Amino acid sequence: QKTEYHLQAYLSMLSFRRQTTPQDRIVMVTTTPELYRHASSWADIVTISDDEVSQWKGRHQYMFRVKTMAMRQQVEAHPDDHLLFVDTDTSMATCSRCGPFSTEERDSCIATKDIHRR
Repeated sequence: QKTEYHLQAYLSMLSFRRQTTPQDRIVMVTTTPELYRHASSWADIVTISDDEVSQWKGRHQYMFRVKTMAMRQQVEAHPDDHLLFVDTDTSMATCSRCGPFSTEERDSCIATKDIHRR
């Protein structure tokens, strides 16, 4: 396991934390919960074992199947909730002047400063 992936995941979680409401939950499914101990006051840290990871990979040991199985675990645990899967390279962007914005607004904000006059 590369430390950079855990750092990226933590930064991703932090970027979404600023945009959540009290009804939202951030969940980290991990084999290394100690790396996310500082997030435990505002995120659900779900620990899985290396054996579970191996089982989730399936008979072909396909690593990316683990992500699907983690999503499945959360959907089954919280069937009435919506799920947004976020990977380590995903973050929530905001504009210091506008606040949260859509992709189209972000592109406009980057291309021109006119969006700040709205």
